[in-house]
Amino acid sequence: GTSRCRPPRSRPGRTWTNTMPPTTASSTSSVCVSRRAAADSDSAVGAVGASVLAEAVVEDLSDLFRASLSDAGRHSSLGDELELARGYLRIEGQRLGERLRVRWDLEPMPEEAPLPALVLQPLLENAVYHGIEPAASPGTISIVGRYRRQRVNLSIRNSLPQQASVRHRSGNAMAMENTRQRLQGFFEGQASLTVGEVEGEHQVRLVFPYP
Repeated sequence: GTSRCRPPRSRPGRTWTNTMPPTTASSTSSVCVSRRAAADSDSAVGAVGASVLAEAVVEDLSDLFRASLSDAGRHSSLGDELELARGYLRIEGQRLGERLRVRWDLEPMPEEAPLPALVLQPLLENAVYHGIEPAASPGTISIVGRYRRQRVNLSIRNSLPQQASVRHRSGNAMAMENTRQRLQGFFEGQASLTVGEVEGEHQVRLVFPYP
C-alpha cells in the first residue's frame, strides 16, 4: 500500500518536505505517485480491456520508477525530462480519466540540452495535485516550450478549481523553491523559475541557457 510512502503530513508522496534534501524528496515523491497510479491504473485498464493500453501504462510506470530510483543528482537532458513528463501525464490520465486534459505546444526544442534529473515531473505533479484533483469539473494542464536567443523557455499552466469547492492544500511553495534552487545551482545562477497567475491559470515558467 501507499502507507510506506507517507511523510509526516496529511497527504502522501505529493510534495517535498523539509525533512529530506530536494533530490531525495523528488525521488520519493515520484516513487509514491507511481505506486498510487499503478494501483489506480489497474482498474482503468481492466475497464478498458485494451492490452495495448496496459502495455503503455506499464512502460510509463517502468520509466518513472527507473528515474525515481536512480541518482537524482545525475545529469539528464531536456528530451529525457519531456519524455518522462509525457509518461507521467499518461499515467495520471488513466487515473483521472476525463477530469484531466493535457495540451502540448512545443516548438522545435534542443532535446540534448542538459538539465538536472527530475525537474519537470514534480512540477506537473503539483499541477495535478493543486489544480486538477480538487476541482469539481475537468481541468487542463498546458505545457508550452520555446527556444529563442539561446534560451529555453518552458511553462506549465494548470486551470484552478473554484475556491468554493476546494480546501487549501499546502506544500506547493516548498516544491517550487527546491526546484528553483536546483536549477540555480545547475546553471550557476543563469536559470530562473517564476510562479504566477496568467489569464486565471496558475503558471510555472522555467528559463535556462543553451548552449
